[in-house]
Amino acid sequence: MSKRKQKKKLTHDEVSEKIAKYAMIGSWSYPAYELIKQAGKIIQELIKHK
Repeated sequence: MSKRKQKKKLTHDEVSEKIAKYAMIGSWSYPAYELIKQAGKIIQELIKHK
């Protein structure tokens, strides 16, 4: 038998932590882009009204 490294089974807490981490990264990367676009539109509107 080969001495292949067995994959360590993650505990429930470790899995939850990983999911939370990736969810945070995902939830920040896309909305940040959208927020920047919205902020640009808001600034343009403010400049127009002055």
